[in-house]
Amino acid sequence: MKITDAKNGVVYKEDGQPLLVLKYSHTKMGRGTATIRVKVKNLLTGVIQEKSYINSYTLEPADVSKKTVQFLYKDEDNCMFMDPTTFEQFNIDNETVGEKLNYLNDGSNVFVTYFEETPILVETLINEKFSVTYTEPAEKGDTSGRAYKPATINTGATVMVPLFINTNDTIVVNTDTGDYVERG
Repeated sequence: MKITDAKNGVVYKEDGQPLLVLKYSHTKMGRGTATIRVKVKNLLTGVIQEKSYINSYTLEPADVSKKTVQFLYKDEDNCMFMDPTTFEQFNIDNETVGEKLNYLNDGSNVFVTYFEETPILVETLINEKFSVTYTEPAEKGDTSGRAYKPATINTGATVMVPLFINTNDTIVVNTDTGDYVERG
C-alpha cells in the first residue's frame, strides 16, 4: 500500500505496531518531492504521534479486523464476551477494555478490534442507555446556572446529571466523554 492511500481511518503496520491514521495531509514544496504528514494512534499503546513520509514510501498493511460481539459480564480481572454467530465465549482482560469498562451494559453489543487475531480495542456505541441506581433527591437552592449532581448508573460508574434526574430513571450517556446526554 502506498503512503498516498493512508487516508483517515486506514490502519497500517510499522515496527510491528498497528497505527490508525487520524489525520492526513499532503504537502508539495516547489520542485522537490511531496511530503505526507499523518497523525496516527498506536492501537496497542494508545499513543498519538505525528509522522512524516516521502511520497514514494510504501506501507505494510495491518491484519486488523472488527467484530460485533455481545458483552456478558465482568469480574475482577476480565470481561466475558460472546460471538453472536458462533456462540463462542471468550474473555478480554480489563486493562485492554480500559475506560469502556464503566459503560458496558450486560447483554449489550460492542465492537472488538483484533490485530493479528488478538483483541486490542473494545468500543461501545457512542450514546448508550443506562439505569440510574442511585442519586440524591434534588434540593431547592441556587439553580441560576446549570445545576448537576452525581448519579450512579447500573454499571457502577458515576455520571453528573441534571437535578431533575431521579433514582430508577433511564438516561443516555456519551461513552466517549462520560457526559450526560438526555433522559432515556
